[in-house]
Formats: sequence, structure tokens, C-alpha cells
Amino acid sequence: EEFGVYLRSGLDDVGYPDTVGIMQGSSVTGVKYTNGRPFDGGPELSDYDVALAGSGLFDRAKAAGVQLRGKGTRTQPLEESDLKVLGVSGLSAQLSALAGRPVYFMVYNDASTAIARGPSIRITP
Repeated sequence: EEFGVYLRSGLDDVGYPDTVGIMQGSSVTGVKYTNGRPFDGGPELSDYDVALAGSGLFDRAKAAGVQLRGKGTRTQPLEESDLKVLGVSGLSAQLSALAGRPVYFMVYNDASTAIARGPSIRITP
């Protein structure tokens, strides 16, 4: 719940009130896609993959030249330079510290596109 509150307030603070967070990846499925290992079952702590879905953030990412995937409906996982240009690097760092593990963002044009991609859990405060 605390993670959701930080995410929501952080997105609001940086000007993306229409953006929602959606957990994806092994934190939802319980296993890593590439090797089938259980979440937190390897030598390294698993990360959280968070889809940020909303037209305002997506349009800004697209205008900033962040590389798109999925026929132009989502970005690649955001790199540090992308986080900075979109104004969410502080939010990423805060959430990683809060969770005690890396938190990675990918931006989608809308929530339905993100959820259609695979198992997902919408993050609510």
C-alpha cells in the first residue's frame, strides 16, 4: 500500500495525474520469463517492473525520442537519461529505496494496452 501511495503522489508531483502504475513481470507471475526461476529465487534480488500508463507521460516520452516498442504503444524500459528527461528519476530512486530492490519503469499509451500485454496488477494507493 505504501508503494502505491508513493507512486501516486510522485506521479502527481511531477505532473502526470492521468498516469497509473501497473505491476508486471515476475513480481506478478512468480517466475522470471527468461529462465523460469522463482521471483527472488536466484542469487540476486528480483526487481519490480512497473508499467506507467497514461497519455500525458507517453506523449512526452514520444516527443523526447524515447525508443518505442510494441508497434508504438509502449517504450523500452526507461534508462537513466529517459527517467531524467521525463522528470521521474527521483521517483524511481525513491521507490527502489522503499522497496529495497530495483524498480524499473516502462511507459504505455494507456492502461488497457499494458494489461493486455500479460499478467498485471494495477497499483492503487
